[in-house]
Amino acid sequence: MENRWQLIQIVLLAVLVNGCGRSVHYTSEQEAKVIKPKVAVMPLENRCRVPVSWQIGDGLAEELVERMRVTRRFNIVNRSNFIANTPSRSYFTRPASSTQPAFSMDPDYVITGRVTDFGISNAPQGWFGKIDESLFGKDTDHVVSVHFQITDKAQDRIIASFTSYGKVTTSPKKANVPYETMAFGGFNFYETPMGQATDKMLEEALRQITEAIQEKPFRITVASVINKQVVLNAGKDRLIRIGEEFIIRPEPKAITDPDSGAVIGRYSGEPVGRIRIVQVTQKYAIGDIIQFGEFKAGQLAEKIAPNMPTPKDTAFTE
Repeated sequence: MENRWQLIQIVLLAVLVNGCGRSVHYTSEQEAKVIKPKVAVMPLENRCRVPVSWQIGDGLAEELVERMRVTRRFNIVNRSNFIANTPSRSYFTRPASSTQPAFSMDPDYVITGRVTDFGISNAPQGWFGKIDESLFGKDTDHVVSVHFQITDKAQDRIIASFTSYGKVTTSPKKANVPYETMAFGGFNFYETPMGQATDKMLEEALRQITEAIQEKPFRITVASVINKQVVLNAGKDRLIRIGEEFIIRPEPKAITDPDSGAVIGRYSGEPVGRIRIVQVTQKYAIGDIIQFGEFKAGQLAEKIAPNMPTPKDTAFTE
C-alpha cells in the first residue's frame, strides 16, 4: 500500500516538473490563501466486463480520490458515510450511532461517472489467454475510458461533463501479463500496460477536475474583539506569524451593475485601526491594538509591513 502512494506521488511530481500547463498542485503558501472546495467522489458505474475480481468502479474512484488529496486543492468528503438521495441530489452522513439522525455534509461538488472501456484489444483468448506473439504487426492496445460528470450542489446543476481516456500500445509479447495475480491499484499493477493506461486516464481526469472546480480566495477577517485585543479567523493554518501587523478595514460592500443588478466587485473603506499579532494558534490569531479604532467582527484584515504607514485609501476587490 505504501509503495502505491509513493508511485502516485512520483508520477505527480514528474508532471509538476515537466510542465503541462499550470500545476495542479498547491504549495503551502497557495493552500493558505484559498478556501478549498469540499468534494465527494461517488463510486463509478462499471459498464465493462473484467475477468478478475477487481471492483473497477470503486477502485478507480479511490485512486482518483488519492490523487486529488495529494494536490492539496480539495477537501475530500468521506463517501463511505454517504446516503445519496438522487432526486434532490442531497447528500448526508450518519453519525457512528445509528440511533442518531443523519446530518448534512454539504459537499460543494459531487463527482459521478461510468467506466465505458477497460480492456485489451487483439487478445482473442481473453485477458488470461496467452496472446499470439507471432502476429507480426498486430500491436495490442490497453484502453481505459471513464465518462465523468461534476455537479455543483448549491446550484443543483452539472458544471462539467467529459470523458477521460488512457491508452497504451505494446507488442504482443509485452501484453502477456498475469493480471489475475495482481491487486488493482497496487505497485505491480501500475508497472503493467493496463496500469499505465489507467494512470494516463486518471491524470487527465485530475486535470479536467482541477479546471472545472474553482476554489475561493480566503479572506482574513476579525472574528471577535476581546479585552482590547482583536481575534482573527486565521492562524498557523494560514501562515500567520507572531509580530506581523494588519490594518483593519470595514466589512466589504458590494458594487452592483445598475442594469443587471449583478455584483461586479467589492470595496472596503479606509482602515479603522491597526494590530500586531502576539499569539497564534492553529485556527486563529490574537493581536494587540497599536492604532485604535472601532473594531468589530466581520471587518477585513490586510497584512502590512511593520515599517509602512497606515494607508488612507479605499480597497477594491473583484
